[in-house]
Amino acid sequence: QAYADRPLPIDCGQTIAAPSVVATMTAALDLCDRHGVLEIGTGSGYHSAVLGRLARRVTTIERFRTLVRSAERRWIALGIRNISAMVADGRLGWSRQAPFDRILLTAAAPAPPARLIKQLTDSGILVAPIGPENGPQRLTLFQRIGQNVDTRDLGPAHFLPLIAGVAQN
Repeated sequence: QAYADRPLPIDCGQTIAAPSVVATMTAALDLCDRHGVLEIGTGSGYHSAVLGRLARRVTTIERFRTLVRSAERRWIALGIRNISAMVADGRLGWSRQAPFDRILLTAAAPAPPARLIKQLTDSGILVAPIGPENGPQRLTLFQRIGQNVDTRDLGPAHFLPLIAGVAQN
């Protein structure tokens, strides 16, 4: 299954995105080694690890404590030390550490996530799947330029929905 270009199941009923989707989202972020990144949806920690190799600092938010713990073990084993993970409601972002140069949302939001867009630096980029859980979703790039937000469609997507709150189990 390691060579299959499709989503794979992980713990807590979640999935890891297909490698081509991870590549598309990462490329769209246009990262450099000076960027601070906020990732919403840690999952297995795979995408966080990719981001950690390209950016100065990655903060990742996950609603499942189990996933955060296993991802942290993976990053330690890989020698990646510039990732911080927290268990929280990702819909809220992390306003205390904002603004971020880049934000990556790895769950489908039903509409553009205004709260996250506000946490971008001027010229910051957010990449997110937008659309209903069972309907058509589009991978979308949002770039904040002053008070304006430019958008660009990156193609069709299929992600699990962005869910409110922190998982209790």
